[in-house]
Amino acid sequence: MATISHSDTVFASASVRGIEFCNLQGTGFTGFGDIIDRVRRHPQARPGMIMLTVRNSSQGWSHTRAFYLTA
Repeated sequence: MATISHSDTVFASASVRGIEFCNLQGTGFTGFGDIIDRVRRHPQARPGMIMLTVRNSSQGWSHTRAFYLTA
């Protein structure tokens, strides 16, 4: 399983039905849960199936996950 360290440079994008609504980038993320929390708090977040793509440029991996966001 891919891990995220506090000092890793991470790029993340979230979309609903193919429409991207959130882009995150930077350091200080502690894991996927931290990124998902930021996506949930995004002003344009809405209930539905979210496709989250995370790229960790420090460790050289990319991963896509789907999760359902409720109201």
